[in-house]
Amino acid sequence: SKREKVEAFSDLSLVVKGFGHLEESLKAFTAEERLEGENAVMCSICGGKQPYIRKTAFKELPEVLVIQLKRFGWDFSNGRGKRVKNEDRMEIPYELLVAASSDKNDDDDDADDAKMTKYRAVSVLMHSGLAATGHYYAFVQPKGRGSTWCQFDDHRITQISAVDQNRMFQSLSQHLEKRKSSSSS
Repeated sequence: SKREKVEAFSDLSLVVKGFGHLEESLKAFTAEERLEGENAVMCSICGGKQPYIRKTAFKELPEVLVIQLKRFGWDFSNGRGKRVKNEDRMEIPYELLVAASSDKNDDDDDADDAKMTKYRAVSVLMHSGLAATGHYYAFVQPKGRGSTWCQFDDHRITQISAVDQNRMFQSLSQHLEKRKSSSSS
């Protein structure tokens, strides 16, 4: 049987570790997860554990989407918890297409006809330093599309060059092209 829990949201927390691009992490976030064995779900009808498939789908997307990258975590390998920071590089696209799920049955061939929403980055919050200490600063496009990006760092506000802006955002086509050329060699 299918159970659905609908929750309003305006932000997503996406995993960095193991993903080189934001869209890869988003795809994993919305992928089906099989819960079996110890992870099976307790059935309220039969009283036993039953295999279960869990999936996150977006029924309705917010006008503004905030994406938080999970860079901080805990390492318990030494027996005590130690806060750690994941320094893996993750490419962030300037524009991101996100699909809202269709209301059609998943078995329907037309279930891929999801409503696409295009989001455009307007700010990026950065952290430099270690997990326990560090400094936050932000890149912001204050006047919207086409305006110059600025770095806000405490009391200093400086414009960033087009070269630095291009370093900050990698388009999906550049990302896919890199992956295609590396897999063919």
